[in-house]
Amino acid sequence: MKKVNLLNFNRFCAAALLVFGIICLQGCTKKWSWAIEPQFDDANNFCEGIARVKIGEKYGYIDKSGAWIIEPQFDKADDFSDGIAFVMHGEKIGFINKSGDFLAEPQFDNRREISEDCIAVLINKLWGYIGVDGQWIMQPQFIYAGEFSDGVACVELNDGYGNVGFIDKTGKACVSLNDSLKKYAAGGRVFTEGLCVVKNNYSKFGFIDTNGNLIIPCQFDDVTAFKEEMAGIMQDGKCGYIHKNGTITVSPQFDNIDGFCEGMARVKLNDKWGFVDKSGRLVAEPQFDEVWNFSQGLACAKKDDKYGYIDKTGKWAIEPEFSDANPFLDEFAIVMRDRITGYINKAGKWISGTDNNYSQIYTFKDFDDEYKSKLKGDYKEGLAVRCEKYGGKYGYISINE
Repeated sequence: MKKVNLLNFNRFCAAALLVFGIICLQGCTKKWSWAIEPQFDDANNFCEGIARVKIGEKYGYIDKSGAWIIEPQFDKADDFSDGIAFVMHGEKIGFINKSGDFLAEPQFDNRREISEDCIAVLINKLWGYIGVDGQWIMQPQFIYAGEFSDGVACVELNDGYGNVGFIDKTGKACVSLNDSLKKYAAGGRVFTEGLCVVKNNYSKFGFIDTNGNLIIPCQFDDVTAFKEEMAGIMQDGKCGYIHKNGTITVSPQFDNIDGFCEGMARVKLNDKWGFVDKSGRLVAEPQFDEVWNFSQGLACAKKDDKYGYIDKTGKWAIEPEFSDANPFLDEFAIVMRDRITGYINKAGKWISGTDNNYSQIYTFKDFDDEYKSKLKGDYKEGLAVRCEKYGGKYGYISINE
């Protein structure tokens, strides 16, 4: 009888158990399935039930079944917003509806975002305004035209004097153009929550209302626009916050700040980030190397080179164990751990990863100085973009917990 080599046999058993364990782990972690098979050269998140995808060198749009709504035909294209999408033929911009019909033929050299059903567009070096129905509101006539907010927009006249002021949607001046230039240099040029940043001749910033009245005197070295009734201010190199009523609620004490989101704002002190609430209370002491704004009650934070998520008490809701991470969207967040990219739920449970060497969630670099990298593939409107690893084609997955 042939003698069995127990050492080799034990090695074989160990290897078999390892393979079996990996297979089981993959089966446990792969809680996703292809909703739309990988077939596109590029793909983007769904917006308003429609996704922008690329075949060859052309862009088109699909629905959630993967069927073409608008065949690929555009040289460049944007996601749908407010029922329309900007597209390009050659170097000219136009916009379409969800049926693929042109509301405005490609004719514009530049454009701004949709604002209160108006779009500022550039033709032959002059700006005008067109409605989302494709009808002209104001013919091209301005050197500069900003987005509408609170019913007004900032414009610069083509009169050789560079007069700047605010108009309503009929083109009527709301703030006298000449007076606006004499009293203030255009600071923010966009109204948010009824107020707009202005700067006086002494380079101090304040706020005016839509009638041109100076509501908050020019007294700060710098300011941000209002968000959630709060605006950032800077005095003597330090940053704080002011309320819409003109009260300084958070005294200038931080090196850098951001706007409020979900009642919290991220603040920086001595190269570390933390969070304050609207009363100025430090919810989370500046201790993190990097933080995102709160989203769905949690904020992504980086400490000791690992990412996790804190709640609004400043405590870890999900311990830092990821090498990269994104904010939560639709109850899931995309994260990277041990070079594996996948999704977690708000309990921190690992839902799906690149577990079978067949597909991967696409990653890309973001040149924002505050954030060294981001991950593409956020779960949005029930689907997420995923790339087939070996074929290099993009499709969409659904996640089942």
